[in-house]
Amino acid sequence: MSERFLAGFVAVVFITSNILTVFLVIVLYFLRGFTFDETTTTVAIVAPVFAAYASGIIRFSVKHRDAKTQPHRDAPQTFVFSFISTFIPIMFVVAIVGLVVLRAANLGITSFEQFKILLGIAEALFAGYAALLVGALFGSDAVAPRDESHTLAPASRKPPTGHTSD
Repeated sequence: MSERFLAGFVAVVFITSNILTVFLVIVLYFLRGFTFDETTTTVAIVAPVFAAYASGIIRFSVKHRDAKTQPHRDAPQTFVFSFISTFIPIMFVVAIVGLVVLRAANLGITSFEQFKILLGIAEALFAGYAALLVGALFGSDAVAPRDESHTLAPASRKPPTGHTSD
């Protein structure tokens, strides 16, 4: 598989899962799987994680929308990288959606507090791997955009011109 295909696959998985998972939570609310407070809390926990990756992927895709400027992305990738690039996003989505469905059906997760803890653990387990993967396919700006306007320049050890140090 080419890097271009893998990047496209990861982009589709993260972006569609973001939207569909939030939609699933809302549908489960209407089916009485979640209370209103549980629905809003679940969306508040799930949406930012998916959105963090999706926004970086979208930023990269908009910036590099002309495929002709990236011929290097057509090179075949190793089997292991291809497997990891497809497996991690799928397992991330399966874990999050699985927990949402289990809680809504009240199967194995007896309280909303347990659900929130399990959701946090699942997101933490996959976050590092997903960040590495998204960074490899979409560049480091897709994972943690750098805003240089807010960085502080290192303090100069020399006194300003015209001043003497005592």
